[in-house]
Amino acid sequence: MRSRIAASMMCADAGNLLSGARAAAVAGVDLLHFDVMDGRFVPNFGFAPWMIKALKGAADIPFEVHLMVEDPERHAGVFVDAGADIVIIHLEACRNIYPVLKGIRRAGAQAGVALSPATSPEPLKYILPYVDVVTIMTVSPGFAGGEFLPEMVSKVEEVSKMIGASGLAVPVEVDGNINARTIPLLARAGANVFVGGSSGLYRKDVELSQAVREMRAAAEGAC
Repeated sequence: MRSRIAASMMCADAGNLLSGARAAAVAGVDLLHFDVMDGRFVPNFGFAPWMIKALKGAADIPFEVHLMVEDPERHAGVFVDAGADIVIIHLEACRNIYPVLKGIRRAGAQAGVALSPATSPEPLKYILPYVDVVTIMTVSPGFAGGEFLPEMVSKVEEVSKMIGASGLAVPVEVDGNINARTIPLLARAGANVFVGGSSGLYRKDVELSQAVREMRAAAEGAC
């Protein structure tokens, strides 16, 4: 499966998100990744539906919305209507996950499931047929610049083996302190979608296009 690079838009210039979305697409990223936070599931706040809608025309690449919110069943459809191509919900936040995943797909988007660091991947084997991407958080979620948790490498490997055994082609995405140093570890474990933020793509001393090339080279070299 081809490696893909996603730009974490919470790390882009908040004062000029429209040009930031365009610049990320021109720089060669494959996805724009938007963190939606409600101040309850994680202690921070993020993008709103109207912001996704306003930015949708800025880049002709998929928009991926990561819902770090309680009761995601209340919000998933709103973000599909706003223009999200992929909506990722947290396993921990859903009391009844099947209707939410099915609803996202029925609305015309791809459905993803995210796992926080301490969450066991065991339940994934029961829902993989309803999932289009699995996101493994490699830091404690909520803020950019978190410390990479090396224990997540074995978790990525476990999830990748689970997907392989299922016979399904579900990408494994990693999110949190993803850069040229951590990508090879994660790519060898089976990750193929890499969300770049403050330590990978949005570094003050490197042009965005160069940072994309470095991340892509790290992923492809490891594979």
